[in-house]
Parts: sequence; structure tokens; C-alpha cells
Amino acid sequence: MGHSVSYNPWTLEEEHEERDLTKAPLILQFTGEGEIHRVEFRPGWLPEAEEKSYFQIYGNNQAQNWYISYSCIPDRENGGAGTLYQIECHYAWPGCTVYMDGESARVVKEEDWGELHITEIEQQTYSKDENGTSITHRFVLVFDSAAGWYISIGGTADFETLEHIARELEVRSLDELAENSTSDYYYLGVGIG
Repeated sequence: MGHSVSYNPWTLEEEHEERDLTKAPLILQFTGEGEIHRVEFRPGWLPEAEEKSYFQIYGNNQAQNWYISYSCIPDRENGGAGTLYQIECHYAWPGCTVYMDGESARVVKEEDWGELHITEIEQQTYSKDENGTSITHRFVLVFDSAAGWYISIGGTADFETLEHIARELEVRSLDELAENSTSDYYYLGVGIG
């Protein structure tokens, strides 16, 4: 079970929520201790986007090409579907559970790149393409367990493309601490908002 606490500004009270995670096809759990500093990434390589793709980019230092989230979305009005890739910063809070949904999700590869641990995941989503087939998302998770962060690179792109993005990323730690959530779980997926 996942637990979260939020503040309701209308009732001026804390609200507690529980989420049953037993049907999640994949769960990651973290251990550790100590402070976790915020991180940003700078892409060293990105695949060429389809014409008329659009991007959702977030970060306080975008002028210097440092981000916390970067997504490439094909133009849906002209037949594009899904998210080609989405790169996001995450934090591995001790005791936190990260879950995925979908028809299935499985770890397909794990390896170390120097001090970084790489986990590759393939997920069959609930979303369907125009033929009614489940859309596949692939993820390359780049963990720095000593620093307490990981970067997810996920989307409809193939593993070779996602690995290339991961290998060329530059990550920097900031002075400010990451804020711990009031939830002991969160969702890992590809999405736009």
C-alpha cells in the first residue's frame, strides 16, 4: 500500500490517501539515508525529431541548456502518436516505492556504467495505437545511488536511441536540497501535461 498526505486549503486539514499497488506490474523500492541534492541534466545528443514535433521543456536554467524535464512529442494533429522520448529527474527517497502501470512491465537489462547503475524496462501500456495494439514504452533509468538521484529516459523510441541519449547526458548536482514528498510512492511513466 502506498500512503500520501496532502493539505486541503478549503478544509484547512490534512487528507490521507492510500493506494493499492498490488496490481502494479513493476515496483522499484529504494533504501539509503542522508540528504539528496537537486540535479539537472544537459543533453549532449538527441535524435532528430519528426517535422512538426513539439517539445515540453522545464527547468530553471534553460538558458544554459540545463533541464529537469525534456519531452519530444510528435504532432498528433498530423498523425503523430505517443512521446518519442521524455527525460526527467527523479529522487530515490529511502523507503519510497515507485510503481508502473500498464498491461505489463519488465526489466530487460541491468548493467553498470562506471559509478552509475543502468536499468532498462519495457512496458506495455494501457494505451492503444490505431490498430488496437498496446503501445510499448521503453525506459533507460540512470541511477546514482550514492547521490540519491536517477534520470529516466523513456518513450516509444528504441533502446538503442534511449541508451544513446543516456550516454551523452551531463548531470550536475545543485546546492539546494531536493524536497521530500509527503507521499511514500509515485508513478513512473511517460506523460505530458
